Order: sequence, then C-alpha cells, then structure tokens
Amino acid sequence: MPYLWQGALSIVSQTLLVMGATMSPSLNSILCTLVPRREMIDQIINDVILEIERYSVLSPSLSLSAEIIKEAEVRRRTILSA
Repeated sequence: MPYLWQGALSIVSQTLLVMGATMSPSLNSILCTLVPRREMIDQIINDVILEIERYSVLSPSLSLSAEIIKEAEVRRRTILSA
C-alpha cells in the first residue's frame, strides 16, 4: 500500500508539471512534439484525475491531492480558454 500511495502522489506531481507546461508557449511547443493534439493531453489529464479520485479513499493526503489536481485543471482550462 505505501508504494501505491507514493506512486499516486508522484503521478499527481508529474501531472501538475504537464499542466503547467501546457500553459507556457515554449514548453507547450515541446510537449506538442510528443502529443500532437491538445485534446489528447486534456484526455490524459482527465484520466489521471479519475484515477487519483479512485485512490482518494485510501488516505486523506490522496483525497487532498485529488482536490488539488481537479482545481488546477479547472484553472488551467479557464486560463487557456481566455
């Protein structure tokens, strides 16, 4: 169980880094060479959010991580749509 918990927190931190990269023009251009369509990145982020939400029942820190990543995604989409 500790490995699952650590892995989930690692996934959250890495996803937050990718989310930040999508908001930076220079980093986004690098990211787009790996994943050519923005919809694919959005879907990957949504899949991660769903997975972390499933793990959130395991511990309060994972529950908080799920809330943080969901809120970050709402803000990211708001900023990108502006």
